[in-house]
Amino acid sequence: MSIRQSKDVVTYVGADISKDTIDISYHFGNMPFIDKIANNERAIKKFVKTMKLEKGAVPHFILEATGYYSQTLYKTLRDMKVRFTQLNPRLSHRFAGFTGVLEKTDKKDAQVLENYGRLISPQPTIPDEDIQIELHNLYVLRNALAKERGEWKQRQHQHKQGVSKRVVERIINALGKEIEELDDTIEQKIRGLEPYKDIYEEIVKIVGVGRNTACAILCLLPEIGTLNSNKISKLAGLAPIQNESGTSIKKTAHTQGGRKHLRTALYMPCMTACNYNPVIRANFQRIKARKGGDEVKGTGAIALTACMRKLLKHINTVARRAREKMQRHVAAVGFGEAAQASPYR
Repeated sequence: MSIRQSKDVVTYVGADISKDTIDISYHFGNMPFIDKIANNERAIKKFVKTMKLEKGAVPHFILEATGYYSQTLYKTLRDMKVRFTQLNPRLSHRFAGFTGVLEKTDKKDAQVLENYGRLISPQPTIPDEDIQIELHNLYVLRNALAKERGEWKQRQHQHKQGVSKRVVERIINALGKEIEELDDTIEQKIRGLEPYKDIYEEIVKIVGVGRNTACAILCLLPEIGTLNSNKISKLAGLAPIQNESGTSIKKTAHTQGGRKHLRTALYMPCMTACNYNPVIRANFQRIKARKGGDEVKGTGAIALTACMRKLLKHINTVARRAREKMQRHVAAVGFGEAAQASPYR
């Protein structure tokens, strides 16, 4: 089964994913079909091969991004070359409210996803390769360990002597070693990928950006260097969103949504850049003064968010130049547009 052009007859399939099962909703002609299958590769392949389709129709799955639970369906559809769209759950929840669906069950969620496909006709998701999924999972694991280590450090004051003190110290040290090993593993994998290697080496040259930040950007934002600065800022949740309606106009646009882990990874580098990067420092001081300076509460946070956005835009520009340089090199040695088809985007 191959991915075809949008002119084909499409059967949209809503797939609501849980830990052990996947609820399925689709139509064959005017007849609705509701099914429940196991959340494993074998059951998914069997369903795709045996589902009822009209002559000349191709399936298009609509699923939510639910972390580890959705990865089996994601990888199986990708390997079978069946097109699918992976949604931010917030979109499907808002769509359910728009269509008047108040119930929240697995069956209803699958039907909502199917209706989203039939009414919106979304573009297929460009799937990531296994290496990109692995990098993302490794960094999420690294963040979870770092969070746990921080929680144990906060408990240290409760265990100031005796056996409990030694146990807590061993836990903190063990978590620290695991985090260091994960950092080294992630960096080695990035350095082993030709599209990422050049981008990584260029990003770490930016004042205030270290290896951990560069790795975080490449793991959590694979689109870096492929989109314009405004779209990259919105993906990260750093773009100011205007809120206006009639005569009600908010004076300050606010950021919303985006990738939280990425913003967390950018926070400390931006603090460093505000001190040592002359461009970022000047931008920070200018915005803070424009918002009222030290006399107005919150101006520092607003200026810091703006500097995070500026730093990310600069990183995006550097990454785009690195990708273009790599593509020119590939074309020069005779591989044509091989770099354009790179699965690592």
